[in-house]
Amino acid sequence: SINFLHMDRSDALEVLLRERAEKLGRVHPAITACNVAVQADGRHKHQGRKYVVKLDIHLKGKQVAINHIANEDPFVAARDVFDAARRALDADSEIRQGH
Repeated sequence: SINFLHMDRSDALEVLLRERAEKLGRVHPAITACNVAVQADGRHKHQGRKYVVKLDIHLKGKQVAINHIANEDPFVAARDVFDAARRALDADSEIRQGH
């Protein structure tokens, strides 16, 4: 699922998030669900608005959360959070083997 918090829904961003989630699922077949939250964080007065993308990945018998990947560009934040998730999943040999 994809949720947008404190911001309008973006079709282009949603397409990107779905594509990245599907690609991650093909690489790591042990994934049973992937929840994405995109939140506009307006607390950074001097730097402009930041977008925080969070992933909650459910695996067989395990859960992996990738939190607080922020950037002024939500597309960059999305790319970075999925890259971090892939590194975390690649590092776990049980997940790599599909157990």
